[in-house]
Amino acid sequence: MQGSTYVHQLQDAANSRPDLTKEGNLFTEFVATIGAQVRSSYQTRHTPDEMIDQAIGLWSHLQVRCTDLPTTSAAIEGHKSVFVTLMPDQPFIVDTVRLLFQTKGVNNITGYNLVVHIGRDAAGKIIRIADTADPLESIVRLETDALDTAQMQELPAQLSKHLQLAQIMVQDFDAIRGAVSNIIETFSANAKRTNSASMKENADCLQWLLAENFVFMGAILTPKDGEPRRLGFARNEVEHAWAHANTDDWPKAEAGGIEIRKGLSPSPVHRGGRVDEVRVVSPSDDGSPGDVLTIQGLFTYRGITAASRHVPRLRIILGNILENQTSKPGSYRFKGISNVFDSLPTEFLFTATADEIKSMIDQVLEAEHDRDVRVHIIQHPKTEATFVLAAMPRHCWSDDLRRRIQETVGHGTQAAHCDHGVFVGRYETMLVHFYLTGTSPLSDKQSQDLIALVTDLATPWLVQVSSLLVDRLGRQEAAALTTEYGHAFEPMYTRMTSPQQTVSDIEFLERLPDSQAGILVDVYADIRGRVTIRIYQATDVILSDIMPVLDNFGLRIIDQFADPVTPRSGNTRYLDTFRVQGVWGLDTTEILQGKGTLIQALEAVFAGDMPNDLLN
Repeated sequence: MQGSTYVHQLQDAANSRPDLTKEGNLFTEFVATIGAQVRSSYQTRHTPDEMIDQAIGLWSHLQVRCTDLPTTSAAIEGHKSVFVTLMPDQPFIVDTVRLLFQTKGVNNITGYNLVVHIGRDAAGKIIRIADTADPLESIVRLETDALDTAQMQELPAQLSKHLQLAQIMVQDFDAIRGAVSNIIETFSANAKRTNSASMKENADCLQWLLAENFVFMGAILTPKDGEPRRLGFARNEVEHAWAHANTDDWPKAEAGGIEIRKGLSPSPVHRGGRVDEVRVVSPSDDGSPGDVLTIQGLFTYRGITAASRHVPRLRIILGNILENQTSKPGSYRFKGISNVFDSLPTEFLFTATADEIKSMIDQVLEAEHDRDVRVHIIQHPKTEATFVLAAMPRHCWSDDLRRRIQETVGHGTQAAHCDHGVFVGRYETMLVHFYLTGTSPLSDKQSQDLIALVTDLATPWLVQVSSLLVDRLGRQEAAALTTEYGHAFEPMYTRMTSPQQTVSDIEFLERLPDSQAGILVDVYADIRGRVTIRIYQATDVILSDIMPVLDNFGLRIIDQFADPVTPRSGNTRYLDTFRVQGVWGLDTTEILQGKGTLIQALEAVFAGDMPNDLLN
């Protein structure tokens, strides 16, 4: 009823416009189609008159369509950039359009996709609307914040290319699946004739891909004797829009073999990420390599999240891992290995070695046992792919932490795209993995530094402080100080202060005299190399008493902040921090080299053992 009411509102708005009477009934029917298909959330943000203005713009695009190829236009309307695409309806249209905007960093996108039965004459002119006997056409209208001139010129051409790729992919989808099915029959026949378990497993793997676990985008079928047949993305007519797969850099072909790897080209349709490439070599009757089928596409979300223990080929890898360890079937470790294996993404397992997978599983099991954080990184430089797995106690986990880790590993590897997944393991352990593509290779040091960064992010601040105290002072004294200062600092302090600096602060606070005049000073360079002065006080010294002291030492202060500290004993102490721009006549290096003298002098002035005057 609500949709019907909105349709009538749009039609009334159109009928009230004298300039539209010449458009006739076809336009009125088109307006009704918009009213029936546009989401209610979009309706509430646009008045009927605004929607009619949009309909007029779309109507001009629809009048004549002389080609089945996608067409795209862009225009500035007020403070918005508006993009309109027109093509025969098919899957993957909206996904492809939004994916391009996403990869170009264009945000705040709103709009709709109209799917309309349209009848046209031989010249491509509209003669009917909404007759179900006519083919469906897709009209996408998207708007975003106004873009610059270069983007307005670049995006329509790119949209047309990507939509053409989506179109030819859908057109050849059945043909590609047919080529895969033919090879499955060859594999199955060979497996039955030779009693080959591996051949049967490979046939099952291809059948699994066909079962909605893989989006087939392109393929090259190269007969043993004959010319290659190109389908989908591999067709020559879309070579201007897509980099064809390199079929020359695969390992030596073996009859009945299947190789799966990450390609180097980003996907232009369906979803982000580098495409997956599959090479299948069918066996000839004499056992030699026969026809070769090279496929490009993407594992679907269903395929990525499938329980890997049941996926052909992967179940063999898991079986070998379980066979080569000492735990008995049904034991916690035996079940744990299978559970961790299931948590890893399918596309990673297909491309990783058995040793890499086993190492990853061992890291997770250690984290579960020790209830701490473990981070593991595996790189495949040839395919520009990196896999990062972090395991941590559940109490450490939050989606904000996942976002910060993703930003860290994405920046550290210079990734073009990142997929992630989250899995709840045994003993309240969280597993989060990141599959990054388009990455730069990391040196051993860079990899270890990145692991340390992620470990610090996932390890609670107090746990890091406690661990550092153990390293510095031993377990017994560290336990006492953790109890004393574990909840002594305010939230702002714990967010802004590193565990390393906190350990230093605790040591100064422990040495601080209990007397009212008790003051200690530290001078150091912060993470940006700026000179910082930390003043520890048994009682709060007001800022107006501190600043003249610093001024008389020629210290130029950028800013200052204070942190009260209330240990378990209840005696509140105070930290005042001053960031220093410089000292008259000295550079930063000279200040830090002479910090011992500066510390002694400041403490002497605050203690009253030295006058506070300009001679300082």
